[in-house]
Amino acid sequence: MLISIVIPTYNSAKFIKSTLSSVLQQTYKNFEIIISDDGSYDNTLAIASCFLIENNFLSYKIIKNNHLGPGAARNKGILQAEGEWISFLDSDDLWANNKLEVVVQFILNNKEVDLICHSEKVIISDGRSINYDYYKQFNFSISPFLSLYRQNSLSTSAVTVRKQILIKSGMFSTHLLSSQDYELWLKISLISGIKISFIEQSLGYYIDREENISSDYKMRYKCLSKISYNYSHLLKNHSSQPILDKINFVYRTNKGYCKSLILDKKYFRSIPYLLKLLVLKVFQKTAYVIHL
Repeated sequence: MLISIVIPTYNSAKFIKSTLSSVLQQTYKNFEIIISDDGSYDNTLAIASCFLIENNFLSYKIIKNNHLGPGAARNKGILQAEGEWISFLDSDDLWANNKLEVVVQFILNNKEVDLICHSEKVIISDGRSINYDYYKQFNFSISPFLSLYRQNSLSTSAVTVRKQILIKSGMFSTHLLSSQDYELWLKISLISGIKISFIEQSLGYYIDREENISSDYKMRYKCLSKISYNYSHLLKNHSSQPILDKINFVYRTNKGYCKSLILDKKYFRSIPYLLKLLVLKVFQKTAYVIHL
């Protein structure tokens, strides 16, 4: 089984060699690497190409793109992938050396599955690690869309998915500069008969760096707000309490943004959002009472 590994890059010269090293050390060997660059202006691609050549790895493609964001870069990689299954790996994350072996065995044993996500460790800036057991966050008793709307339980560098599912979903949004992966999971969850499954074992390392796009909390807030606006109308088809679920989503989004402002010592700017949280809390309680 050929696995296509799509690695989007953007000025990743500091990290790309370590990331590729974790791929080349895989115990499962039938894979191709697709590096899709988002208009880097450093020497990312030269480092990546030299590293792959030095290690006698020939099954790779390098795609040079204009700077249109990670969603567009991943989409170009998806379209050039030859494998039936695609594993995503961000250019500063790492995999355990048995990641692909475990994932492929899981696929062979579970023919009906369309998307798999394994647990991973998050390495934070001070060197500490936190275990993220995504299978514990997913609610199998409700629809995949509602479970993911209530809490994102998928991580890009931990996901392997059928290429045809990605194509059918419309792939990553090129209009969202943050959270485009979360929006894709929501789109995939709406595909009829979709089967999402999890591997409990931790098989990767998400490196939490300040320069990650996810660290731009203002951009993340804007994009999550847009996702809420675009998808909340679908709740009536999945939730017995759609208004409450919508309020909870908005509350979580504003709470995360407010927390980031406070941690960034932007106390004055956080005041309007603290007031908004109080109002949303009242709406939460009202919607809950009405539902009862």
